[in-house]
Amino acid sequence: EPVQWSRSMATLVCPVGEEDKRAPMSRLALAAGGLAVLALVAVLAVSISHSTPSTGEVELANRYSALQVGRYAVRAERQAKGYRLDAERQIQLATNNDNEATDDNAMAIEEEKRARASAYLAADAKERIEKTLNAGRDQVHQSTKLKAKAGRLSDKADNYMKVARKKLKSAKRHNRAYRALMKRYGRVVDKYDKTMQKRAAVLDQINNAGLKLADDMTAYSKASGAKKAGLKLKVNQDRSALALLETKHMAVNLKARKAKQLTDKYQPVIIRANRNQADSQNNYADYTRLKHHANKLYTKAAQLMDRADTIDGLIQTTERDLKSKRKNFLHYKNRAETEMSISLHAEDQEDQLRRAARHSRYLAGKLFDKARRLEKLAQKGLNEVMRQHEEAEPNMMGLQTGYQGKDQSIMKGGK
Repeated sequence: EPVQWSRSMATLVCPVGEEDKRAPMSRLALAAGGLAVLALVAVLAVSISHSTPSTGEVELANRYSALQVGRYAVRAERQAKGYRLDAERQIQLATNNDNEATDDNAMAIEEEKRARASAYLAADAKERIEKTLNAGRDQVHQSTKLKAKAGRLSDKADNYMKVARKKLKSAKRHNRAYRALMKRYGRVVDKYDKTMQKRAAVLDQINNAGLKLADDMTAYSKASGAKKAGLKLKVNQDRSALALLETKHMAVNLKARKAKQLTDKYQPVIIRANRNQADSQNNYADYTRLKHHANKLYTKAAQLMDRADTIDGLIQTTERDLKSKRKNFLHYKNRAETEMSISLHAEDQEDQLRRAARHSRYLAGKLFDKARRLEKLAQKGLNEVMRQHEEAEPNMMGLQTGYQGKDQSIMKGGK
C-alpha cells in the first residue's frame, strides 16, 4: 500500500507509513527531534560560515558536541534514505497505476470496438426489421384490398341474386297467368273445335244424303210401274232426311258462329297470355343471366379470399420472422450498451489511475526534494564542522579533538 505522508515540517524527518506505526506521542517526539537536528545543522552551517565566531556561536558549539552533530547528520541521512525509498515506492506505484491504466485503455478500446460492432449488427437488424415491417405492411395492405374487393364482389353478386330472384318470381307469376288464360282459352277453343267437328259431320251427312237422293232420283227416273212408286217413296224419305240434315246444319252453323264470336272475343286474352308468356320467358332469361353473373362474382370473390388467406399465412410467417429479428436487435442493442458501459467504466478507471500515477509522481518528487534537502544540509553541516575543526582557535581544541575522532567514526559508519 502507498505510504501516507504528513504535510508538516516534521515529515522531513519522520514519514508516516506502514513501517512506522508508533504511538502518536512517539511520532511527535521523533518529529521534534528531527526538527531539532535540522535546526542544529542549519544554525551550525550559518554560524560557521562567518570567519569570526561570536560568543553565542562558541556557546552553541559547546552545547552540541561533534559526536551529537554526527549522530544528527547520520539520522538525517537515514531519514533521507527513507524518503528516497518511499519516493521509489511511489514511483513503483505510479508505474503500476500506469500499467493498469494502459490495460484499462486497451480494454476500453477493445470493448469500444466490440460495442461498435454490436451497434453495427443492431443497426443491420433494425434495417432488416424495417424491411420486414414494410413487407408485412404491403402484405396486410394486399390482404385487406383483396378482402375488400371480394366483399364488394359478394355484395354485387347478392344484389344480382336479389334481382334474379325477383325476376324468377315474376316469371313464375306470368307463367301462372299465362297458364290460367290459356286454360280459359283452351275451353273456348275446345268448344269451337267440337262445334266445327259437328258441323263437318253434318255436312258429311248432308253430302251422303244428297248423293243417296241423287242415286234414288236417277233410279226413279229410269224405273217404271210399281218399282217406280217404291223409288218415289224412297226419294221422298231421302228428301225428308236431307231437309232434316239441313235444319241440323243450320243449328250447327249457328253454334259455330257463336263459338267463332267467342274465340274472337277471347283474342285479347290470347294476346295477354302471349304477353305473359313472353314476360315469363324474358324474366326467366334475366334470372338465368343474373344468376350466371352472380355465380361468376361468387367464384371470383372466393378466389380473392383464397389469395387473401394465402397472404394471411405469409403475414403470420412475417410476424414470426419479425419477432425473431426484434429479439436479435434487442440482444445486439443490449450487448452494445453493456460493452459501451464497460468501455466508459474502463476509461474512467484509466483516468483515475492516471491521476493517481501523477499524484504518486508528484509525491515522489516532493520526497526526492526532501531527501536532497536533508542530504545537502547534513553534508553542509558535516563539512562546516570539519572545517571548524581544522581552523578553530586554541580554546576550541578540546571540542575539535573530540569532534575529529567522533567524525571519523561517523564517516565510517555513514559509509
